[in-house]
Amino acid sequence: IDDHGVEWTWSELIAPVLFAVGARWSETGQGIEIEHALSSAVQESLTREISRLEMPINSRSVLLASAPDELHSLPLWALGACLAERGIGARILGARVPTESLKQAAQRTGPAAVFIWSQMAATADYAALAAMPAEERNAISQKWGSADYRLRVDYTLIWQIVGISLLILLAFLYWNRKLAR
Repeated sequence: IDDHGVEWTWSELIAPVLFAVGARWSETGQGIEIEHALSSAVQESLTREISRLEMPINSRSVLLASAPDELHSLPLWALGACLAERGIGARILGARVPTESLKQAAQRTGPAAVFIWSQMAATADYAALAAMPAEERNAISQKWGSADYRLRVDYTLIWQIVGISLLILLAFLYWNRKLAR
């Protein structure tokens, strides 16, 4: 995060790894403990980034919450950290926020904006979207569409390890040959 920032670290490192771990669990039923441990460590790091913001530029915080049936809230922490990096304060309500509770929180805090996270269509509440004009929905969809993560292997490190291993092996063989004479 210190080298590349929250947004890059989330989209290029954390999210693809979490996606791969989740896919493995989905396919094999194994590794949920890895996902939970990783999520906990990531949330701690993102919380640290959020806490660095001492004086936000906005007088009213952005309110971040998960949809009522959404169990996953880590993206809220990532968004909160991205906002904090830009000097924008946010309040995170977390996972499974009932609609009525979200309304009450918004009324009490008077946020500058409210963001509701839903990872899957099954946990989303489309009633709010249905009230939005079709033109506006299409514009949002085109701009923010669904994310597509692809698992890819960077062979650079593998080739470096193989190269160093070969050098060590050659040095070892040379040294043995020299000692044998």
